[in-house]
Amino acid sequence: MDYRDRVAADLDRWIADGLVAPGNREAILGSLPSRRRLDAVTALIWVAGVLLGLAVIAFIAANWDGIPRLVRFGLLIGGFLAAAVAAAVASRRGRVVVSDVLLTVAALVFAAAIGLTGQIFDLTGDPPAVPYGAGAAAIALGLVGASRGSLAVGVAAVLIGDSMVGTGSWPLPVSIIVAPLALVVALRWRSAVVAHVASIATLGALFWLTLRHDIGGWALIGLAVAVAAAAAVVEVVGRRVGESTIPAALARIPVSWFVFGALAFFVAGGYTDVFDDNTVLGLCHRVAWIAISAGLIAYGRFDRQPVLTALGVVSLIVACCALLHDLGLNLIVISLVFLGCSLVALVAGLVLRRDRSAPTSGGVR
Repeated sequence: MDYRDRVAADLDRWIADGLVAPGNREAILGSLPSRRRLDAVTALIWVAGVLLGLAVIAFIAANWDGIPRLVRFGLLIGGFLAAAVAAAVASRRGRVVVSDVLLTVAALVFAAAIGLTGQIFDLTGDPPAVPYGAGAAAIALGLVGASRGSLAVGVAAVLIGDSMVGTGSWPLPVSIIVAPLALVVALRWRSAVVAHVASIATLGALFWLTLRHDIGGWALIGLAVAVAAAAAVVEVVGRRVGESTIPAALARIPVSWFVFGALAFFVAGGYTDVFDDNTVLGLCHRVAWIAISAGLIAYGRFDRQPVLTALGVVSLIVACCALLHDLGLNLIVISLVFLGCSLVALVAGLVLRRDRSAPTSGGVR
């Protein structure tokens, strides 16, 4: 249930209770931002556009040996220019979706052109330069033409370029800068696709850092805290600016991904040498993991976020299994640990229930 559906349900309840006049229902719903749904026609246009770009690339690759060099190069450049010009014409005529799809096709063809040009003319260079160049062009096309698909392709290409960088080359991935900026653009454009890609790319850049610089132990726990703080910032900003600026469903995309990343970094940090060499620290990590999972379930239920609730449930099950494994399946110790957790949960529930049932200053319960 999205924001508009929740407001409609609340309005029906308020009207039944006599709190809102029935005649104001449509006016209130009309003041809410309109919903954009990906209908079947739009989805088919997107599929057709992406397949068209892949068809151009596959055709040239299939006839690679039979096509002269200059003809290959001309087909690639011609395909790119044709898609770009067609996108400009569609944008001029107000066909926003068609323009977006064509710019995405242009970005795909241009990426293939960069990669294949080196083979056409026997050029050698740095391997990451190909996806970086393709990503830069796709991002430029996306920003200039307001193409969500092209921007998503560009961010993905930059992330691929980072994965091709050799050890000892660059201290930071390019996507650590590009992905967060793309996420800001996605929130401003209200693009779920770009929000997904940018969020995944941000986590991919952080994962790149952990592997390249051998980050572990408390540093990995600190990284998990930083990612969780980023999720909290996005959540707070989304609530502050309001539904009309950043829809709640859109803000939940990076929040869900960042929570997943923070939990993954936290779990991974507990299985490094710092915690493995200290039994007490290892057990404390598992107990904290269980507590975090339970808190995630509670927050997901409270804020009506099923993704976070499901993530918390899965995490709680895995955390309990990890704790059982670390305790060596000693049933006495396991029973005492779970007894302590149940008592803490029971006390917390009773305190929350007492606070909820306490009378307000006006004497109304």
